[in-house]
Amino acid sequence: MRKKSTFLLIAFVVLSSAAKTFAQDGILTHVSPQQKYLKTGYNYTVSAWVQNNTGANIASFKVGWKLDNGTASLSNTINISGGLPTGGSYFPYSFSTKMNVSTTGLHTLYVWVQATGETNPSNDTVKVNFTALSSYSDKIVLFEEYTSLTCTSCPAGDISTDSILKRPDAAVARFHFGDGLACTDGETYYDNSYFPSGTIYTPSGVIDMSEFGQYAVNSYTTSWISDIDQRVGEISPMSLTITPDLNTGTRVLNVTLTANFKLAETGDYYMNLYVLENGLVATQQGTTNNIHNQVVRAMLGGSTGTTGIIPASPVVSTDYTHTYTYTVPTGYDLTRLSLIGLVFQKDSSHTGIINCAKYTYDHTGITDFNSGKTNAITTYPNPCNKEFTCIIPDEGKTASLSIYSSEGRLVYSNEFKVSDRNIHIDMSEYCNGLYNVILKTENNIYSSKIIKN
Repeated sequence: MRKKSTFLLIAFVVLSSAAKTFAQDGILTHVSPQQKYLKTGYNYTVSAWVQNNTGANIASFKVGWKLDNGTASLSNTINISGGLPTGGSYFPYSFSTKMNVSTTGLHTLYVWVQATGETNPSNDTVKVNFTALSSYSDKIVLFEEYTSLTCTSCPAGDISTDSILKRPDAAVARFHFGDGLACTDGETYYDNSYFPSGTIYTPSGVIDMSEFGQYAVNSYTTSWISDIDQRVGEISPMSLTITPDLNTGTRVLNVTLTANFKLAETGDYYMNLYVLENGLVATQQGTTNNIHNQVVRAMLGGSTGTTGIIPASPVVSTDYTHTYTYTVPTGYDLTRLSLIGLVFQKDSSHTGIINCAKYTYDHTGITDFNSGKTNAITTYPNPCNKEFTCIIPDEGKTASLSIYSSEGRLVYSNEFKVSDRNIHIDMSEYCNGLYNVILKTENNIYSSKIIKN
């Protein structure tokens, strides 16, 4: 069943429950930065939306922020012609003074609004607690969509997640509900985690398993991309690597996840691995596009995840590994599989992602999800004896190169600067045969086949 609902996305505001009408009642929503972990020595822009909670229009206001017990940064008085009304209207404000955290550890950002004639100051201030890190790993943000073939509004969600899917710093998992693409564990996980009342909303989306309660399940598909944009450059105190090994003959897939902490925090940690399939053809109501990508086919840690791999008090710089084994059903296309590995943490009432790792497995290499094609790349000499040269297109700053054997096994992986342009790959230790070369830039995916004699 699909039901429209209104969600307040990110609001670190405690609203008064008293049944009163105030003459002026300014509040803040969409406060940024809102991440659990921030970098030291980095200039962050502090911003928020000013809204009118109840009462008469707000004619003018000031906003301010401070870090811990530091000096406050205040705006000038902002006058609004006609005033700021209730009903969802907002005034976005970004401070020119940047927030730069110099010390590691726990910090608190305070952001507040002072409306002229304010009579309910209890909800004026937003408090954001975070941990500042000097050593960290880049974070991949997980976006999970709940969709259905019978939902006429769901194609709008697919458009948004298709855009998110192209981002190197985001992973997308699409859980189907009540149709032929549904995964039993996936339905159980999504229903229990986000719809415990039993009322199901499709389309709906959630970021990083709710970000420890900060991101409510959200049916407004038009906000999904901007919500991900707000999380650009997020960091994590833990790195997560994913190492897959697929035997195309037996269809047995072994995937090893390795977590390593740069900052250890006490908590209950879980692992999971999603197996997804791309390019699925199924009739979707409300659209002529019947190709479905990133569909969750299996959750190898079940609907609740795998416990006992990472201790409650992890040790810094220690590898915590777990290998999942899965026999891919014969109806699944091995050339269109994707994997998402994740480590998440639970407290008494909330869940949040610590970090993710993603991988697109294809025994002919990595494919472009949206077109099913890759661009050609120049490699020479071909055939090669000891080494070959690959020319990197002049796109972005970095590129990653992977080489797969004809059986689909990853035999080489490395990152290069685009400025290197010509990179030389030593093949002298590899067996003779056909290899698939995959080059990923920030904007495109390229492929080539090379023969080693």
